[in-house]
Amino acid sequence: MGEDVDFLDLFFYWREKQTLTEDQYEKYISWLKNEIDKRTEGVVGGGYRNSYYKAAVLIASLGETLESNGIANGRTRTIEHYRKLHSRKRAFKAEFELLND
Repeated sequence: MGEDVDFLDLFFYWREKQTLTEDQYEKYISWLKNEIDKRTEGVVGGGYRNSYYKAAVLIASLGETLESNGIANGRTRTIEHYRKLHSRKRAFKAEFELLND
């Protein structure tokens, strides 16, 4: 691989070659959920309205990851979980609507 290869190219190359066992998959998904929970709580719980979209993108990405690994309606279910968790934050919930546009 040449010097002009970026991180995304390296990631996709690694992903092609990598196979995860069921235990590893569960471990990584659990870790992702935990990290996204902490990040979302920091942003939304801290009232950083200008960064709500960052948390929303992470949440939608987690849902898409779940879907691509066989969890039916993973994106919708994940988004709804966080919308209910932060139901009093209208601006946060609105960020998910913007993602669907």
